[in-house]
Amino acid sequence: MSGFDLFDFNGSVKRNRQQEAMLTTLDSRTAFLERMEAERRARADGGKKMAAAGVIQTMWRGVNERKKARMEQRTIFDESINDTLENQIRRLAYFYENSVDAERLTIVCSSALRLDAKSLSIPLVLRTLLAKRAIFPFLISIDSSMNVTSVLRFLQVTTKESEWVKLAELGFFDALLLVFLTRSSTMEVEREEKVLPPHINSIYQMLLLPLSNPSSRILSIPYLISSLSRPMDTSSLTRLGLLLLPSLSSFLSSDLPSFTSSLSHLNHDPHSLLPFSLLLSILHLSPPSSPSLLPLLQSLPSFSPSPSFYSSFSSPLKSILESSLSSPLFISLYSSLPMQSIVPCLISLSSLSPSHSKSLSLLISHHSFLPSLFSVLCSPPLSLSSLSSGVLSSDGPIRSALIGGLSLFCRLLKSLLLFTDDTKLSRSHWNLCFSFKEIKNVLSMLRDVVLSLISIVNPDERLTGMEERRKTAEECQVLFDEVVSVLQCAHTKDERLEFLPSDFWSDHKKEISLTRKTLSSRTDRRGRRQGGHGGPSLQPFLQHLIDEAQSGSDSDSEEEMERERKVARMSAHEKRSLTIMRVVPFVVPFRHRVNMLKELIMEDKDKHSGKAMIDVSVRRTHLYEDALSDLSQKNASSLRVPLRVSMKNWAGMSEAGIDGGGIFREFLTEVVKEGLDINRGLFTHTNDHLLYPNPLAPLIFPDYRDHYFFLGRLLGKALYESQLLDVRLAPFFLSALFTNDKRDVDIVQMRCVDPIIYNNLLELREMDPAKIESLDLDFSVIVDELGRTMRVDLIPNGSTIRVDGSNRNEYIQKFVNFFLHDRLSPMLECLRNGVSDVVDSRWLAIFSSRELALLVCGEEGDIDVEDLVRHAHVHVPRGMQQDEVDRYMGMFWSILDSFSSSDRRSFVKFVTGCPRPPLGGFALLVPKMGIQVVPKAEDRLPTAATCMNLLKLPLYPDGKILEEKLRYAINAGAGFELS
Repeated sequence: MSGFDLFDFNGSVKRNRQQEAMLTTLDSRTAFLERMEAERRARADGGKKMAAAGVIQTMWRGVNERKKARMEQRTIFDESINDTLENQIRRLAYFYENSVDAERLTIVCSSALRLDAKSLSIPLVLRTLLAKRAIFPFLISIDSSMNVTSVLRFLQVTTKESEWVKLAELGFFDALLLVFLTRSSTMEVEREEKVLPPHINSIYQMLLLPLSNPSSRILSIPYLISSLSRPMDTSSLTRLGLLLLPSLSSFLSSDLPSFTSSLSHLNHDPHSLLPFSLLLSILHLSPPSSPSLLPLLQSLPSFSPSPSFYSSFSSPLKSILESSLSSPLFISLYSSLPMQSIVPCLISLSSLSPSHSKSLSLLISHHSFLPSLFSVLCSPPLSLSSLSSGVLSSDGPIRSALIGGLSLFCRLLKSLLLFTDDTKLSRSHWNLCFSFKEIKNVLSMLRDVVLSLISIVNPDERLTGMEERRKTAEECQVLFDEVVSVLQCAHTKDERLEFLPSDFWSDHKKEISLTRKTLSSRTDRRGRRQGGHGGPSLQPFLQHLIDEAQSGSDSDSEEEMERERKVARMSAHEKRSLTIMRVVPFVVPFRHRVNMLKELIMEDKDKHSGKAMIDVSVRRTHLYEDALSDLSQKNASSLRVPLRVSMKNWAGMSEAGIDGGGIFREFLTEVVKEGLDINRGLFTHTNDHLLYPNPLAPLIFPDYRDHYFFLGRLLGKALYESQLLDVRLAPFFLSALFTNDKRDVDIVQMRCVDPIIYNNLLELREMDPAKIESLDLDFSVIVDELGRTMRVDLIPNGSTIRVDGSNRNEYIQKFVNFFLHDRLSPMLECLRNGVSDVVDSRWLAIFSSRELALLVCGEEGDIDVEDLVRHAHVHVPRGMQQDEVDRYMGMFWSILDSFSSSDRRSFVKFVTGCPRPPLGGFALLVPKMGIQVVPKAEDRLPTAATCMNLLKLPLYPDGKILEEKLRYAINAGAGFELS
């Protein structure tokens, strides 16, 4: 570049020959600059490499020189056998390496122990250096064949009381614990050892030396806890927990104030059990009146292992911990100490151990416990009312405490409601730890909380900070499940006992969108095979809410992806409304949900409107058998299309009636009635004559699955056509049929199935624990299957688990669940699949068992004649005056009003084909009931066109003949042959 004369360039665009030569050589300006930059980087990298090489060489020379120096000192050490002990220790501390110098350390320690006290006087700095560089590394690396007695004895003899804290800081407890583990490695430990074998007792006594002096104990305990928190394998944790901790906890419990005061500001590894186990042991050994109990109890959450680690840990030590966590000590402490101070411990231990959580159910009988816990949750800093208003604290510890505390409260409140007899929840005999006003306030708060949580777990994707919102949603999921569970339990109780105002559940001032899109986000469904379900593949947070059994689908992947895109396009408001309808539908008024169901069914009917009708031909004498054959999936793949029924009389002749809807209604009513007849054996009844599946049906009918699937299709068809059935179904059966999740069955349902067992269970719930043990009960039941008895476990290995005062509530619940749900599961599955083949079972999940009974069976009460009079249309024939017809109809209504309940239902069935009025009264009957007065027909019986809900009533001369003819017609059971 120095040869280019460019300094006098005058701006002329005309290049001289020298410039052209330069550009030709460099190709271009860009290439030139890039090459210069590459050369600059190469020079910089070269400089760095030279500097790094210098550093490495310097370090290597240092290491090499130190290695030479240590080798020289090792040689001098070996040659200076008669040198002073102090000099030898100084040399040994300088060059010590475990792999080559372990024997030299043992020789030095043995030699030192043979000296007198004066000669054994070694400066503190030198002794500390020897312990840090030689003794502790030696102890950490030993195996079971090495002799450590002289080394430990040297450490014990040369260390003064005031110096143990310094050694603890340098790693004394780490070294001694490893020696303890090495010496006990050959022992098989299955239970706690209160007395240690001599060969490890000496190690234990050595371990106590830093703790023996009260002044050094407080300073040394943090180092001990830190050493116990080190990561260890399961075998080491078990041996230390069962061998060392019993003796250590007994020693430390003698000075509880010192121990508790040293626990503050300690860091803890959540993957360690030993400090937690030590604190539990000391807690159980402490005097009940000790003032240090509360600080010790408050320290437990800080040392609790993570729930994931604790649940995966398996050893005899865990069994001891579980027994400790479920002991009565905690119950007495929780009921005597101030609630505000023990809430963190309650939350932490309950989330950690299921056995501890179960033992807390004993506290629900303590009248002040739950109200006190709720009061703490509502007070600052937790402030539950803020969450009910939709605001969740941004402070991490406060939020965690609120979520854990409220989850625990909901769990205990659910237990209280489940195991409180109905008589104690009536207004006149109210007997609960909450007053009626308080429980209303509690449930109102929880109702608003769950609606707020639904907004939290379904965040609006358009807002900022979505990652943080998703993390918050994950945190709240367990709380959401607990709040939903207790509200469902409370609603079930209230539905049966009606102790809350009628509009309580829907009085929340929240806007909920109810549209067909909200509940139905799917494309056209195809026909489903028996046992299959159709449904959309929803986003993860919705999959948690919708029954997993409904995730199977016959649609291809392209249709599945389209459904996912549909759900993704739903707004946050629509997703929240969908969630509400899935988990707490009762916050929406019943009438609104019924209207939504009708909209959904009408939409589905529109999709099948162009398909051919199914022709069904049945004999009146074999209704059920013929229907089972004609409406099997082979012959009728879908029951969503209309059915056209023709009947044959007892002589085998086809009846003259043409099905316009009325014959179908009678057919459906009668076939279901026959199928559910207890004499057939598929169903049985409770003491109140409420029907539920016969648990022995699989033993009676080899093809029982086909029968129950068929009956499920008929129930689904009745719901699909808004057809009420003349049956009475047990609430626990309806609840299990239309909700596929495993919910606990209320114990009160056992009363109608077997009052004797129900009373025995109530007695067991109130029984003295000592008497329970004398009953010798276990978690199994004996069932009789047509003369053959067999034992069934209620839980895994239930026959080996005894029932006592702490687990009796669990036994009662498992017992009820088995007889009223688990034993019926095969039949329920077939029925549920049959119903789902006609009506999407998710649509029905928005109704409770009582509401489903109304949808399937209608009102239980008598036929309201006045309601019928208001909504029946009377047709005046030609030649008759209105007054004459009014007088005749007045006589008719009077006669009908005098009929028995059975005859009134027979009349309604005679005219409409169904013995029950529509849900909501005769105002909703479509078409309206019509009565056509037929003059000059005294010799004929009343007839009906059920397809039009039309009664053809001849004009009889007097009321006696009218009543006689009417009774005969409605009770004759004639077919569709009269005109």
